[in-house]
Amino acid sequence: SRLVLLRLVPCTANQFTMPIGSPASDPQVIAAGATTTLREYAQTGYAGSRAFATTGWLDDNISALSSSGFEQSGRTVDLVAPGDLNWISCTAIPGSPLSCTNLFGQPSGFADSGGTSESAPLTAGAAALVIEAYRNTHNGNSPTPALVKAIITSSANDLGIPADEQGSGILDTYKAVVIAESLHTRDGAPTAVAPGLLLSKTQLNAVGEPGSTQSWSVGVTNTGASAQTVSVAGRTLGTPQNVQHGAVVLAPGANPQFLSFTGAPEDYATIAINVPAGADRLYASIAYQSVNGRAGQLSLIDPKGRFAAYTLPQGVGNFGSVDVRAPTPGKWTGVIFARADASGPFQGSVQWKAYTQSFVPFATVSPSSLTLAPGQSRSVNVTASTPPTPGDAAGSIVFASSADGADATIGAEHSSVGVTLRSLVSLAKGGTFSGVLTGGNGRPGNVGQVSYYAFDLAAGYSAITANLTLTKDFGQNVGAYLVGPDGATRGFGQNNIGGIKGPSLTVNTINPPAGAWTLVVDFQGPIVGDAVSLPFNGRILLNQVAASAPALPNDANVTLPAGVAVTVPVTITNKGAAPDEFFFDARLDTVVTMPLALQSTPQSPKGYTLPLTTAVPIWLVPSETSAVSTTAKATLPIEYDYGAFQGDPDLFGKPTAPDHAAGSYAPSLGVVQSGYWFASPTELGPYPKGATAGFVNMTMTARMKDFDQAVSSPLGDFWIFATGGTSALAPVVLNPGQSTTVDVTITPTGTPGTVVSGTLYVDDLLGAVPPAGTVAGNEVAGLPYTYTVGAAPSSIAGK
Repeated sequence: SRLVLLRLVPCTANQFTMPIGSPASDPQVIAAGATTTLREYAQTGYAGSRAFATTGWLDDNISALSSSGFEQSGRTVDLVAPGDLNWISCTAIPGSPLSCTNLFGQPSGFADSGGTSESAPLTAGAAALVIEAYRNTHNGNSPTPALVKAIITSSANDLGIPADEQGSGILDTYKAVVIAESLHTRDGAPTAVAPGLLLSKTQLNAVGEPGSTQSWSVGVTNTGASAQTVSVAGRTLGTPQNVQHGAVVLAPGANPQFLSFTGAPEDYATIAINVPAGADRLYASIAYQSVNGRAGQLSLIDPKGRFAAYTLPQGVGNFGSVDVRAPTPGKWTGVIFARADASGPFQGSVQWKAYTQSFVPFATVSPSSLTLAPGQSRSVNVTASTPPTPGDAAGSIVFASSADGADATIGAEHSSVGVTLRSLVSLAKGGTFSGVLTGGNGRPGNVGQVSYYAFDLAAGYSAITANLTLTKDFGQNVGAYLVGPDGATRGFGQNNIGGIKGPSLTVNTINPPAGAWTLVVDFQGPIVGDAVSLPFNGRILLNQVAASAPALPNDANVTLPAGVAVTVPVTITNKGAAPDEFFFDARLDTVVTMPLALQSTPQSPKGYTLPLTTAVPIWLVPSETSAVSTTAKATLPIEYDYGAFQGDPDLFGKPTAPDHAAGSYAPSLGVVQSGYWFASPTELGPYPKGATAGFVNMTMTARMKDFDQAVSSPLGDFWIFATGGTSALAPVVLNPGQSTTVDVTITPTGTPGTVVSGTLYVDDLLGAVPPAGTVAGNEVAGLPYTYTVGAAPSSIAGK
């Protein structure tokens, strides 16, 4: 009866590369990253810990499986909690797929567990305790979700880690509960039990022109029973120092070996990394070209012989990275290793690079010190500048209380607020941008690094063309998305045309509305693996004219006889930086609602099986769609998620009856993302005796411009397949700058005197846009046409 809605979402993917995706990107969600708790490594000998670490281990660094960086709107993670690795108590059920097993796959009463799938429930548990504590001291009232989030992030302990990795710091449940018990609100004024600070902001985020000044006000409340003096300062990482790099070769019989925790042999080589005194961060990465499906791995041992970090590959990504906070000065040992058993050993070169960084002052805060009486609140003004070039940057504002016994330097008991800053691409100054590709840790799906480039578009432009070019290693798999002001994706790009990966890609869209746009650049692993980083460059252009057809009728006074084919030559020019495949798509101005054909086959004539197995409902949403609706009818209570393949928009089909559910979506600017969409139906609990089997049938309809069946071309029309039609698809491939002329045929039908109006769209076709592999297409030009249907010639009319 007293439900507080709060979502805790894990951020798992690839450290330093894969940013935060939906739903963790929602500001009303707590996005939890993962820190290391390496005791389990020491207990099992995992990652060579027993072979090389002689005096223990280090905890509370960011795990290599934890997402970091930025998300589409510019936010970052909210906090971190333990996630790499721990033990759980569970039940051994031999023969059951739900059985708890040990590291050797044997039924067991305990198992290893980790990931942000651990960090999120730990944070959820803290939220439950915060809610309980608040109710106990505030007359039974519940805190708002926003207050719960503010308490949890305010009480997190700053780790001295970059803000785009730690957010506010590591979860501290005790501090959060103390603040919840002590906070004075209209629900009650309890007696404070311990010192605490509540900050009014969980993050500070801004987007602006390069070098522009951004300002925020952060409220600070003393929730303790005595006065606190709070020192405030900003910090960010300086430029890399003490850069060291090299390569080692691993080959059967050529390297020493150690035994993994399973007893399997691992070939290894050690490297020395020198860390000077005063460094605040040590970063190390490796790149390799996988052999026999084996991943290269890196563990770090500090000068005192403690196990510090591990790249933790979750598959073959040809890349790995780790970092360590406040690294001990001296000679560090890096252990580069790979599986060496006879079934398929690793063999080849592993590139490595390491450097240190120190924190430097960041932002301006005023006042830099304030004294707060019990229950008193004051504000701190924060001012910072966006990066000098397009892209993202982050820093932290650290709040150190006299109750911590320290000033505003790095310390485990301080509070901090993460700051993210995004600089826009300036279209007026050429629309250029650049970045550096690294890689991911091979997590299934192999989603790698994602970069965001935002720009503001004024009204009146006919087209956007975004190009990106790699400087080398053209075998990378790269995708790109143009996201409009309403969050709908309006354009796609990939560097893979006809199975050949090239150095460039292009994203197109036409008739773009004014507002804030984002170009999302998505690198999918595995990377090539012969370098630890790869620069790229890009440019966003406007009004690139990609097609012309002077003979296309565009006047109601033009009469075309019914049944008489008219040939219109259309010239297409590839205005992008990459080869592209083009086809024609003729649409009438008439808007219709049409059912979309399933692109996947249900497992049974009764429908898709529940719980879902291999097949899920998939549809192809055509271009020129303004709204979609979905329905589900099942043999048991049902609900479902649905959306485009890359997961955005993130939509939900709600139950409408005991065995029905429905959902609809109409973006505010009237253009639904085209390409593959899916639904993920699931039966609706509770499950007293476990989930039961069932079946579900699903439908999707699209409100869209109708196809003009009177128009045809030898290139075919890909979008016809969306409604179950067929087309002899044969798109023409053009290299950058190349032009061709293709004949389009109009064969009018209908009652004489009928005025026909529509648009002949020139679209390009993309086969599998990384990382989700969606088949999609872009409208690169729109040629309007209008004519009046005339009477058929007597020779045709007689037939």
